Formats: sequence, C-alpha cells, structure tokens
Amino acid sequence: MSDWLARLAKPTSSRIFLVVLDGLGGLPLNRRTELEQAHIPNLDELARDSSLGALVPIEHGITPGSGQAHIALFGYDPFAYQVGRGVLECLGVGLSPGPGDICCRANFCNFDGRVVTSRRAVDQNGERMRTELCRELCDGLQRAFEDGIEDVQVTVRSGEEHRFAVMFSGGGLEDGATDSDPGADGLPPRQVEASGGAEKTARVANAFIRRCAE
Repeated sequence: MSDWLARLAKPTSSRIFLVVLDGLGGLPLNRRTELEQAHIPNLDELARDSSLGALVPIEHGITPGSGQAHIALFGYDPFAYQVGRGVLECLGVGLSPGPGDICCRANFCNFDGRVVTSRRAVDQNGERMRTELCRELCDGLQRAFEDGIEDVQVTVRSGEEHRFAVMFSGGGLEDGATDSDPGADGLPPRQVEASGGAEKTARVANAFIRRCAE
C-alpha cells in the first residue's frame, strides 16, 4: 500500500487541513440531532469551502480505536498496519519508542477508592483537568519511577488535560496485555491481564498503577 501511495504522490505547494468529526454522530432530540441544533458558524464556513465525505475506516458495524481509524484516514490498510493508541500518544508527546518498548495511553481519573467516578479527571466544578496540573502530576510520577519497575525503565510524559503517555522499556516485554480502563463510570478499575506471552508487561503495568495510587 505504501509503495502504491508513493507512486500517486505529487509535489505541491498547497496544504490540506483535515478536520475529523470523530464520534459526532447523535440521535434526534425534538426531531433534530445535537449537531443540527448546535451553533457552528466556523464549521459551516469550512463546509462551504471544503470537500466533505463520510468514511467507514474498517467495516460496517465495527467501531475502531484511534490507532486503526487514523491509519485508515491516511490511506493505509488498517489490517496490515496494526498501530495502537499508545504508540500514537507517545510519538505525539515527543517520545521515540524502539523495538520492544511498550507504549500506553493513560488518563488521570476520579476515583473514590472503590470505583472510577469519572474516567476523565474533572475538578469540583465538573471541568476537565487543567493541562498544567497534568504536567505537575506527570513530573512527580517521573521522579517516583526514577528506579523503574524490576528491570524496566518507566517514562511518563503529560499530554493535554487528563491525558498522558507511559512508555515501558526493558527486556521480555510483549504486547497483548489487557486494558485497565473499566469502560464506564461507576465501575472499579480492571486488573491488567496477560495474553500472548505478555505476563511481564501485565505485571509491570499493575505495579505502575498501584504505585501511582500510592
């Protein structure tokens, strides 16, 4: 696919501004969807001067993650190029993952000691966590993991608002560990479990989560 795209590419001085309306679909409320009711003059102006279209990045009935969806948006076969959200997040914050590194996309959340009350951390007013606070917390976590976990180096970098990236670097790490995100508010965090030889990865990830809580 990449060779085929390279043959189609032509040098140009123009630039493309790609706006992805990810997850914007809604159901009619009083006969109109949320987007139909919204005041969106900037999007309306862009739409008048743009090429518009809908894309099914994988297959009908399949809701893809960010990794596969973004790969498909840029013309690559998402079945041939398996890229997870963790790699995208680590690259986005300036890290340089190498072979054998495990990249994770993480959220700060609100937790009452039993269940996750908000999967995306909010303040007392219900506003999203400030990016400045995310940077402070990530700097503190990086200092806390200076010695790593077992023989694994841990790198923590802040993203925007509640998001941050974690990269584990060390021998014996394999992908295939499950997610700790419960998937909905009001549920306890999940234990990271191993699949496909990722026992060490799961063990290190669970140790990271426990020490973060401490």
